[in-house]
Amino acid sequence: TIWADGLGREEQYEWLVDCFRLRIYDEFLCHSDLTTYLIFLLKKREISFNFLLFCKLAQQRKIIPAVKKKGWKWQRFLEIAARNIFFGLTIDQVQEKYHTENIFSPLLGGRSLRFEGYVVYGVGCDCRCLLSPPSSSSSSSSPFLSPDETTTKFSLLLSSFFEKQGEGEEKERGEEEQMRERVKNLQKENNFFAAIGGEELWGRF
Repeated sequence: TIWADGLGREEQYEWLVDCFRLRIYDEFLCHSDLTTYLIFLLKKREISFNFLLFCKLAQQRKIIPAVKKKGWKWQRFLEIAARNIFFGLTIDQVQEKYHTENIFSPLLGGRSLRFEGYVVYGVGCDCRCLLSPPSSSSSSSSPFLSPDETTTKFSLLLSSFFEKQGEGEEKERGEEEQMRERVKNLQKENNFFAAIGGEELWGRF
């Protein structure tokens, strides 16, 4: 949680939301085209699902300041998120707002939206694509769900957090059976929302 040092509580909430917003922009710049990006921004359900995934990963990787020790308030964080996540954040807007964005800043004790996104997802965007025109033909993998992903497929992705079977056993199963198994595991997981504010709070999001 070094990124949070020096920021007030409200600034922390907004900064982490901006981390998600910039990652959305970068992902679609790399893996899709502007038209798809604009269509995606109109689909609030997909963005909400992706933000839930972002928060769960951030919590698991200890990116989120501790609730008890640091005073992190999930309700307030989601209130700020609800006003902003449906609007992508371009790098020009980031530069104007924060005056700098350098992925190497954390090495010097600073903070970087792109670097923190890399830490959350465990993978970064291909930097080369951020320097060239967007292309719809890119085959690079992305942690984001595409606009036509279904709720079931999203559940499949989320339920991978709770996968308890070994790789050898998984390989023997068909894709459909794996999906049913993982979704079933997700439905059984009562504490999925516990560490990220609670199911009731997300139900209102």
